Amino acid sequence: MPLTEDLKRFIKRLQRSNDAAKKRWLVILTAASSLLVIILWVGYLKLAVVAVAVPSGGLAGDQPGFWGTLKNGFSAVRDKTTFGLANSYVYFSKKAQTKNQFTIRRSGQDFIYGDLEKLPTRPLP
Repeated sequence: MPLTEDLKRFIKRLQRSNDAAKKRWLVILTAASSLLVIILWVGYLKLAVVAVAVPSGGLAGDQPGFWGTLKNGFSAVRDKTTFGLANSYVYFSKKAQTKNQFTIRRSGQDFIYGDLEKLPTRPLP
């Protein structure tokens, strides 16, 4: 099988190449596999969703199609993300402006060096 041998040679050559080439192929192959998944998903949707004939006058409650729904979903996500980022900014800016106060209290015990027991000394190897 020449295709598998070519693929094995390509992978071995890629393993021996420098990091820049590996990163370039990583981006290329990731984009290609993502595109393949999206194409398969859209094809599945076309097969799974049955096309409905719309009367010439349109429907009374005309709903947006797939792209309109996708656009509305993206705008909702964008709005919620913007709102969340704004709230996070306000929260963290308030936290950054607060001043911390530390109180260090002296303990009631005094450390006296003479009260310690002597440890035997050992020479280092």
